[in-house]
Amino acid sequence: MTKELGAIKLKESALATIFLVCYYYVDELYGQVAHLVARPGTKPTFTDAEVITLQLVGQMCDFDSEKAWHGYVRRNHLDLFPALISLSRYHRRSKDLMQVTKLIRYRLLDLLGTNQTNWHLMDSVPVPVCVYARAGRNRRFSTDFQVEEDLLYGYCASKKEKIYGFKLHLMVTHQGIPVEYVLAPARHHDVSVAPELVESYRSNIRIGTDKGYVGLHKQLQPSQQVHLVIKPRDNQVSWLSKEEKAFLYKYRSVVETTNSLLSEQFNIQRTRAISARGLMARVATKITSLTLAIFLNFISDEPLLHVKQLIF
Repeated sequence: MTKELGAIKLKESALATIFLVCYYYVDELYGQVAHLVARPGTKPTFTDAEVITLQLVGQMCDFDSEKAWHGYVRRNHLDLFPALISLSRYHRRSKDLMQVTKLIRYRLLDLLGTNQTNWHLMDSVPVPVCVYARAGRNRRFSTDFQVEEDLLYGYCASKKEKIYGFKLHLMVTHQGIPVEYVLAPARHHDVSVAPELVESYRSNIRIGTDKGYVGLHKQLQPSQQVHLVIKPRDNQVSWLSKEEKAFLYKYRSVVETTNSLLSEQFNIQRTRAISARGLMARVATKITSLTLAIFLNFISDEPLLHVKQLIF
């Protein structure tokens, strides 16, 4: 795959061009991973690559709901998707393609060269599943995830508000590219979830975090070979080197920018999911959509995190 489509000024293009460019790359990457999740039966007229393209572009466009997005495409872009399926089938296939969508994200990360990156950052963002006041009437997620109901009640310190649901624990490169994530019940402290996040990624990296991760050193196994750079609390003596202080000072806001994009443009805090499978599928789609938007900026030689300009 080359940057040949990067010559197109995507941020100045119509949505139809965004569709075409996204489909080009999604179809290419789908062809590389489809055999890993092959399904029996005849190939559908409306292809998996078209379903995934609609999913990913739809997240970039910040539509209020899947129904609204499907209706918009049917009214305005049926020439690009003449075999568009019904909303119910689109919804069902979107969830069925969750694993393929994840594999496409990993391929995008390879193209972005994240496997060569040493410095990373880590943080969390709330993912509520309903309004806090209605939490007492919602038991579906604790049953589906097989966790105690109390664990879904948490607190978001940055927003100073109570939430019911989960937290997305995210690791990004120093450029803000999301490389790994874990979805955990909201009550779990960042320090208790971080080992799973680090373990699911590769070793021999440096990770910068805020003071909410103080004590994480004790939770990690020596075999994980991760160098942590944690901002000390106000009442602690700083043990950071000059290089580590410079890194946190320069890049700490990067992960916050990524979280902000996920919250504001990709609506990570308004998934509208009503089941565990639906929630996991939509979180995977939103993060993959952000990764694809970053990749489009990469091939266009634009600032990676200026993803709003692609659509708006």
